[in-house]
Amino acid sequence: MPAVFYDPSFLEHDAGPGHPESAARLKAVIEVCQEISNLEIISECPEASAENIQLVHTSGYYDLIKSLPRNRMTMLDPDTAFGPGSFTAAVKAVGAVVGAIEYVYAESTRRAFCAVRPPGHHALADRAMGFCIFNNIAIGAAYAIASGKAGKIAIVDW
Repeated sequence: MPAVFYDPSFLEHDAGPGHPESAARLKAVIEVCQEISNLEIISECPEASAENIQLVHTSGYYDLIKSLPRNRMTMLDPDTAFGPGSFTAAVKAVGAVVGAIEYVYAESTRRAFCAVRPPGHHALADRAMGFCIFNNIAIGAAYAIASGKAGKIAIVDW
């Protein structure tokens, strides 16, 4: 059965008023997924380890993100906000991707969808970019290769 990886902490990431990347978008996706009878919704994702995040990101960048104040909004770049719920959401978003990889290699299905925020496909090794704190997709690819689950990875962004 295909799975959707989601965690309520993703709704706690606040990108700021009027920001196009909002909790409302994810809520709408989850509502639709809940109406589909043949989906398994995994609604508690683990926090990714520093080791997994550092498969792609520099230790200096990870340490910077981990040390940011969690009681106020910080702009990491003109598009990427970091607020009180952002660190937990970001490490669980990576955890969702790693969990999905484990799921598709352990189950009879080969399909999983990660409904996460903050999104994760623009961040660079040493900085946030384009709404993304960590590059969840690149970390997932690196994890799949490092764990021996895959030899080659194709990433399609549309």
